[in-house]
Amino acid sequence: MNDRRGFTLVEVVMAVMIFMLLMGGLTSAGLVAANQLRVAQNDVRVWKAVTYQMEKLVADGYAGVASGSDTIQGFNTVWTVSGTDPKKILLVIDRTTLTGNIRPDTFMTYLADPS
Repeated sequence: MNDRRGFTLVEVVMAVMIFMLLMGGLTSAGLVAANQLRVAQNDVRVWKAVTYQMEKLVADGYAGVASGSDTIQGFNTVWTVSGTDPKKILLVIDRTTLTGNIRPDTFMTYLADPS
């Protein structure tokens, strides 16, 4: 009888290859998750800037709201006010994508005359 203990070279190579495949998959999943986290963080920053500006425009009141532009939390923002009752507020905010491109996002709301 052959009473050797341990693993053969083929078994060790196969185990290492399986381990490398698993680690490659985990690394890939980690990179995707990190990328999605960056996208989500940027989305939250954009939403905070939009919410801030929309609330500021509504607080100006029906008579005081006017078209304009500003840089809010690092985002170039332009808004136009049109119509009479209700007034239509169209807000465009430029965001930089992860690839470095600038993409405009457009938001719209209406403001009615309270009287």
